[in-house]
Amino acid sequence: MQASLPQMPSRLPLKTKLFYGIGDMATASVVGVIGYLINPFLLNVAGLTPAMVGIILLIKQIWDAINDPFMGTLSDRTQHRFGRRKVWIMAATIPLGLLFFASWMVPDFGQWGLFAYYLVVSILLDTFYTMHNVPYAALTAEMTDDYSERSRINIFRFGFSLIGSLVATIIFALLTDGAADQQAAYFQAAWIVMIIIFITGFAPVPFSPERNPEIDKNAPRPSITENFMSSMQVRPFRHVFLLFLCSWSAVTIVQSYIVLYLQYWVRPEGEGNLVLLVVYLQLSAVAFVIFYGWLSTKIGKKAVYFIGGGIWAAVFASVFFIQPGQEGIILVLAVLGGGGTAVALLVPYSMLPDVIDYDELENGVRREGVFYGFFAFVNKVARGLALALLSFILGWAGFQEATNGVAAATQDPAVLLTLRIFVSFLPATIVIISFFIAAQYEITEDVHQDILKKLGRTAESGSIAEIDMAG
Repeated sequence: MQASLPQMPSRLPLKTKLFYGIGDMATASVVGVIGYLINPFLLNVAGLTPAMVGIILLIKQIWDAINDPFMGTLSDRTQHRFGRRKVWIMAATIPLGLLFFASWMVPDFGQWGLFAYYLVVSILLDTFYTMHNVPYAALTAEMTDDYSERSRINIFRFGFSLIGSLVATIIFALLTDGAADQQAAYFQAAWIVMIIIFITGFAPVPFSPERNPEIDKNAPRPSITENFMSSMQVRPFRHVFLLFLCSWSAVTIVQSYIVLYLQYWVRPEGEGNLVLLVVYLQLSAVAFVIFYGWLSTKIGKKAVYFIGGGIWAAVFASVFFIQPGQEGIILVLAVLGGGGTAVALLVPYSMLPDVIDYDELENGVRREGVFYGFFAFVNKVARGLALALLSFILGWAGFQEATNGVAAATQDPAVLLTLRIFVSFLPATIVIISFFIAAQYEITEDVHQDILKKLGRTAESGSIAEIDMAG
């Protein structure tokens, strides 16, 4: 049992939210560029086969099954004068940048040597990404107890996250599109983005308040498995967990195959497809994060998910019917699709801090690190396992990888149909499934106020909403 914790401020200074948001640009740069470009890079520049790429992603996710929950538990148990979250952010930033840079080198190792190289680098990069991202995300639940202020924090966080992803991806696209020496172009782009990671990764440290409770060293310490099993017994967490799994799987699948879809289906003879697409999509997502963040304070987080997700599913389904040369329609759909990306980021991450308060009331302990660790685990498992499976499917369809660093000019009709399904009907189906999960989520603003009153962290009076704590 943990002692009652102090009430955190209901409103945070603009400076705090600003620098906290900037901090997400570091990991967003990594995820954004790798999400859009790692498949084309490994297949068309490094010359790995789809099966090799799939194996790399699969093995990395086995490691992910350990390091995300472990990091969450470790940060919960850390005591340090810089804070139990911020000390890990500081330790991870420099290695994160260096390993990101190493991900885009093509050493002269031969195909199997390159396979081993990218496997090792991807595991190490994921380790330091987790070391930064899990404690960073856990700060959201610690900085304020206010239901709506947490949504406002996430507006700053994901606004800057999308900007970071946009800037990093554009840097890569501008330097690599049409470059005669693709390996050198990726090397130059990686160097620039590495500097951005170094600068932004430390931003939250001076200005983000956090709880730093005394740790009872004699208290029982549940294992990672026990933490997972107990967290999954918390009903609202199951709902948010599965909602995030669905929404982020849809984002990941489209992000990972949109470049190949553009290259081989929409405009096989053209260049510069990615720059405009990312600009339209990411700027739209930034605008929608702001709009949906505001709207969620008026009509609730669940209602916002249904509105944004409905538009999102329709956009995905429409993509299948795009014909070669119809780039203008793709850009219009990218603007509308940005709202879906905003919903996938904003809503589950705005719900999770409220779930942590629910869990504290039910179990008597705060476990921000544990819950955010499992959230990060879902993020990367969704990305890795889905892409591993889809990489094998793409290989079975007959995808032709690069030869001597030169990408195949065309692909067979079976490959083209597979790519079209990957970026349309598959993610649309996943989003529709997520609606049934979202419908069961129960923590409204009134319910959350009741939780805080029972925890003794609000002085407000008024009617108390009933909540079923049976789980």
